Amino acid sequence: PIANSADGLGEKLTSTDGQWHPFGNKTALSKKWRIDIPGAEIGFAVASNYLYLTEAERTITLTIKGISGGALSGVRFRTLLTTEKGWQETVVTVNASNQLIINLSGADPAIVPYSAKVHGGAYQTTFPVLKCLLPNTPGTAYEYEKIKRLGATSLEIKVAVVGKKTMALSGSTGPLDGGKPFHPFGPAPSNKSVFFLGDKEVFQKISNVTLTAIWKESYQNYADFFHEHTPPSTHPYTAFSKLQAGAWVPESTNEFIALAGATTNPSFSVSTTNQIAPDFTPNTFFANGDVAGFAKFELTGDWGHSVYPNALARYSRDGGTIPARLYDPQLLSLSLNYDATSIIPLAGTAAYNSQRGRLFHLQPFGFELIVPGSGATALLPFVVPQYNTGTENLIGNDGGEWYIGVKDLLPPQTLSLLIQVAEGSADPLVEKPENHVKWAYLKNNHWVAFTKDAVADGTKGLLQSGLIRFAVPRDASNENTILTSGLHWIRISVETAVDAVCRIVGVHAQGTRAILSDNNNDPALNALPLPASTISKLQESDSAVKKTEQPYATFGGRPAETGSHFFTRVSERLRHKHRAITQWDYEHIILEEFPNIHKVKCLNHLRFEQVNGQAIYRELAPGHVTLIILSNLRNKNAVNPLRPYTSLGDLENIEAFLKRYTTCFAKLHVKNPIFEPVKAYFDVKFFPGYDETFYQKLLSDEIVRFLSPWAFENGEEIGFGGKIYKSVLINFVEERPYVDYIENFRLIHLTEPPKPDQEVVEPTKLCSILISADQHDITVLPEVSALNAAEDCGCAAPAATRRPKRFTGQLISTTLSQDERK
Repeated sequence: PIANSADGLGEKLTSTDGQWHPFGNKTALSKKWRIDIPGAEIGFAVASNYLYLTEAERTITLTIKGISGGALSGVRFRTLLTTEKGWQETVVTVNASNQLIINLSGADPAIVPYSAKVHGGAYQTTFPVLKCLLPNTPGTAYEYEKIKRLGATSLEIKVAVVGKKTMALSGSTGPLDGGKPFHPFGPAPSNKSVFFLGDKEVFQKISNVTLTAIWKESYQNYADFFHEHTPPSTHPYTAFSKLQAGAWVPESTNEFIALAGATTNPSFSVSTTNQIAPDFTPNTFFANGDVAGFAKFELTGDWGHSVYPNALARYSRDGGTIPARLYDPQLLSLSLNYDATSIIPLAGTAAYNSQRGRLFHLQPFGFELIVPGSGATALLPFVVPQYNTGTENLIGNDGGEWYIGVKDLLPPQTLSLLIQVAEGSADPLVEKPENHVKWAYLKNNHWVAFTKDAVADGTKGLLQSGLIRFAVPRDASNENTILTSGLHWIRISVETAVDAVCRIVGVHAQGTRAILSDNNNDPALNALPLPASTISKLQESDSAVKKTEQPYATFGGRPAETGSHFFTRVSERLRHKHRAITQWDYEHIILEEFPNIHKVKCLNHLRFEQVNGQAIYRELAPGHVTLIILSNLRNKNAVNPLRPYTSLGDLENIEAFLKRYTTCFAKLHVKNPIFEPVKAYFDVKFFPGYDETFYQKLLSDEIVRFLSPWAFENGEEIGFGGKIYKSVLINFVEERPYVDYIENFRLIHLTEPPKPDQEVVEPTKLCSILISADQHDITVLPEVSALNAAEDCGCAAPAATRRPKRFTGQLISTTLSQDERK
């Protein structure tokens, strides 16, 4: 979320000039992505009133139906449900039926409606939310690529609850407390006594309900008085009805009362006719104003309670046998089980809008409400949001997106951004594709590409510092959910080759270019860049400009031309006549126009390029001209100082410049040289008293400086061709004052494949330069005893008086010039 920080969350940058990569933040010397930045949270979410589950044992089964474009089985998700105190998290693996099954125990908190204050974000829903995120943790596979093109026809949410006890219970005598034993039809039930049952969680869903009623006793065990006053074939029963449109609609005779046992399990269903609108407020008891959401059990008959007082009166008056004890119709507990199913259709707009459930795509910095398209040709929605689309056939699928949010923009308006890059920090070995960098603006949660004439890119695809001007259209919006609301967002994206852009130093709005106007200044002034913050205000103030800043030093200046340079330039111009035909022409035209270029080598009839990711190198290709460019030998932004590559921006500038002065029949290739490392492998024995760890590293570093002196010393020259002699390198190592002797010396030419031990190393291609490897493989020999040393020497004198024999390898008789040694 904070791209210009060390950890992606705001930690201070420690890199050179505060550099950072816009598409991933790679380490300086590695091709691997850094792991100390936040992992993206990508997935999907559903909002539904069916997820409102307040208590008991609960099971949520989310089934993804009609899958196309991939497989979901075996994919792991982090599932998060909204509770009163935050998100309830569980890790779930999709089963073979494409189901995510979440189990909640009675000890788990209630699943309640989404609240922006509690749960964060700004989801457009008042329903409970289930988020399904792909885990993005180090050491485990990230399965986004596996499922990103996966579509579905519908989502099925099925919930099953066992043992729910909190309900709105009332009867003929008023409200009832289900938390302790109670008489559903009153302590003295009579014919037409009623028992009302309501529950907003259950009745807002189309569901199947089963009650579990545990009675104090079965009435058959205490039916003597009842049988004395009632025909043997009759007994009380209950008539069941549901409240529909404010009226009780009888449904069936439902044996709610205890017959043979002390437990009964009556069941009923909730349908669209008696379903209530989603309501997440606490339950209320039945009242006359209610129109739905309740069931009623009405007692027909009783257990003799209506005649029992008369029987007692007769017994008191006449005597005789005392009436038998009445049955006590008391419930010790009442709970319900229910299951409900909701379908979220994804195959059309009308069907989707006709139901209450909603699908969201969870993106790294926000979310998006998904509404399926309409019509026969409408595509099914993807289950997860789409990133790096269109690059499935490219090697590595290496894409990225960078977002810039702008405050107080009033479209239609021109936005001018100064983007300062660390020039030369792009990977020079990556082939930059045509139209590499894409530009888009955010409109109602959808990215819309800028038209070609709406972007003026002065950075040449993020290869050099410059201004980018956007003509932001009127329909750009700042009320979006996939990124922070209140800002207008610009997206800069690449579908491949993320390393073919420079690292970023800074981004500034309201940028403009100022050009130095000569005012009889010192002729040397142009050659000296003005430091940052030299310019602090306008010469003539303007009320529309609040503040003026110069955040970086000036650039592009050249000193006034000297007389000697004038004669050189004119002489060269008279020879090549501003036309690039011969090798000499190409080289001198480039060196004159680009003073920062150190050396140019022109190779005619040589083809050196990449086509569709494949390298092509041919040294006999008529019509092709390859120019090998060497720029600053100590580029501070280079990934590896031993490989002084010219930046991709300079290469593109050179090629564009030359095309104006060469024939259209010549195919130009402006390239960096091929650097071929040479690595030494040997064993070494240091003199006593020298720290092995320190001098092992020092020796490796000295060999690197010996083989590539131009990377460390001013004035040292780098050249094409040349040779490296094994005997010369051996002699250099032995002359180190801390080296006693060396053994098993090998000199390896690190080409593809590597060449084994070489006596003389030469470049393999015309455009190659021999360089030192980053480090050399040096093994320090252990100490030897005096006796072993004497035996090695083959002498009778005590070993302490002689040094062990020295091995210097095979010597080759040759004469080396100083230039060849370099």
